[in-house]
Amino acid sequence: MRLFDFSEPVGRGAAVLDDAVHGWHDLVDLDALDLRCGHSCVLGQLGARRFGLTEEPYAQTVALLHLELQTVRLGFNLAVPRPFAWSALRRAWVQEVTRRRAHGAPARQADYELVAGATSG
Repeated sequence: MRLFDFSEPVGRGAAVLDDAVHGWHDLVDLDALDLRCGHSCVLGQLGARRFGLTEEPYAQTVALLHLELQTVRLGFNLAVPRPFAWSALRRAWVQEVTRRRAHGAPARQADYELVAGATSG
């Protein structure tokens, strides 16, 4: 991973969201995306739009999805906040969301299990 290349952690975070919030990438407003803000970051927007959370949507979504102690590893936060790092992290999320909107998200593990169960009978 290159310095300030957040594609790997963002990919891990996106994979977690694929399993937790079907169609999450369609709920993120890229124009409003600000990863420094608990209301307009990826998890904050999902918390508000998918779960109806209004107070501290980032923190509540982290707790709801059991992501405590994983937010940096999953590309939702920074270990050492720096302005240029926030920009690079935002750019990685914009690219991930845009790619998923254009090509569709990968099937969730649960979808594979449903298909496998339906065909193995």
